[in-house]
Amino acid sequence: MEIDEQDISSGGNDGATHYLLSFVIETCFSSTVVAFILVVMSATIHRC
Repeated sequence: MEIDEQDISSGGNDGATHYLLSFVIETCFSSTVVAFILVVMSATIHRC
């Protein structure tokens, strides 16, 4: 039972790290998408 608890605690830490990593990736990805959209919009405005 003790080994299972240790696995769960270590898995919990890995889960938190994975959650944080995925959150950072999603944030960076969203920022990239927003920046890309802004560039496209500004380019379209300049064309008009």
